[in-house]
Amino acid sequence: MTTELVYFLNDPRYGLKDRKVHSVYFGGGTPSLAKPAAINAILEAIHKQVGLSNDTEISMEANPTSIEQSKLKQFKQAGVNRLSLGIQSLNTQDLKMLGRDHTGEEALKALSLAKDIFDKERVTFDLIYARPGQTTNDWKKELQQALDIAGDHLSMYQLTVERSTPLHKQSLKGLLPSIPDPDTAADMYEATVRIAADYGYHHYEVSSYAKDQKAISRHNFSYWQGMDFLGIGPGAHGRLTDIHKNQRIRTFGEFHPDKYMTLCEAEGEG
Repeated sequence: MTTELVYFLNDPRYGLKDRKVHSVYFGGGTPSLAKPAAINAILEAIHKQVGLSNDTEISMEANPTSIEQSKLKQFKQAGVNRLSLGIQSLNTQDLKMLGRDHTGEEALKALSLAKDIFDKERVTFDLIYARPGQTTNDWKKELQQALDIAGDHLSMYQLTVERSTPLHKQSLKGLLPSIPDPDTAADMYEATVRIAADYGYHHYEVSSYAKDQKAISRHNFSYWQGMDFLGIGPGAHGRLTDIHKNQRIRTFGEFHPDKYMTLCEAEGEG
């Protein structure tokens, strides 16, 4: 990945050498399964090529499993200064249905630990609503429980059941409770915005909420504002400006990891 990173940062078409890095976001699959040394190597490469300032937002997605909890301090030492936990639900039964490896209890423990390591202002988490069998009242109660323990930022996403996924196959076989219909999902969305506002959260983009300007995710905000971002890694998407042609370009990384690495070795980018 550092090979591709250096390739793009030095490509004269994009003029990235002359631009400030406002945020770095480790997302996609499960970046917290990577070794902290690998994260540090990427950040060192960015710093060497274009520089990182003390106020650069460096976020990482992590799951609340015990294995990943044990590495949080190491990730902070590697340079990560903001953590996004994929809690998804506080209900253990629903987490199992969604195929998650953690329990509601582990989610709460991970959140508490993350706040101790990164400070609560630098920790966010996400939840999923409109889950199979979930009612609007179920969601309201869970949302209020989440807001009681949240820091200054969190994200709430409506469940989308993609074709050919395990959840979709189970649904077709009638193995899941009914998925909320569009009207019920819309009620849940409206309740989310209203209840979050009651707790002092500003709805600043489609799925994210922040208590103040400082808590807004630079990565999220920049993406929805249509700003450039460099996507690095297998399956990564990016959006850059060719400064010579004055043209916006979308980039797509090869999805298969082995093919991606082969391309990077041969051409500098995947």
